[in-house]
Amino acid sequence: MKLFRWSPACSVGNEFLDAQHQAIFAAGAAISDFLNTPDTKIAPEFEERLNELVAKLYALLRQHFQDEEALLKSVEYSAFKNHQEQHLDCDAFFQTMFNDAGSLSARAAHIQKFINGWMYQHILIEDKKYQTFLL
Repeated sequence: MKLFRWSPACSVGNEFLDAQHQAIFAAGAAISDFLNTPDTKIAPEFEERLNELVAKLYALLRQHFQDEEALLKSVEYSAFKNHQEQHLDCDAFFQTMFNDAGSLSARAAHIQKFINGWMYQHILIEDKKYQTFLL
């Protein structure tokens, strides 16, 4: 599956948030690259490395959500509550991932789907909606 990479077209018009988005995209790409490397899933350290990569992405997302929400609140973004709810949904996804006792391959598939779905859609569609509020 072709992974979307950050480009200037993804910009929300705020250098700080754009830098965070770039770091999030890079962390997502690192996970995707790791999961798509042949023989990675049979390596003994697979679970440990995957958990490290996912924890890094989650930490970046949490910090970004905190910073983004503070900024959106300060500019009185009209869809703030909806945007915040989406962040809470993301947080719930990660809590499930960290607490899931399911198979490692199933967890890896869910993470891949999240990266290629929710994460990019949120940044490319939902975050672009507040761009005019930041100008």
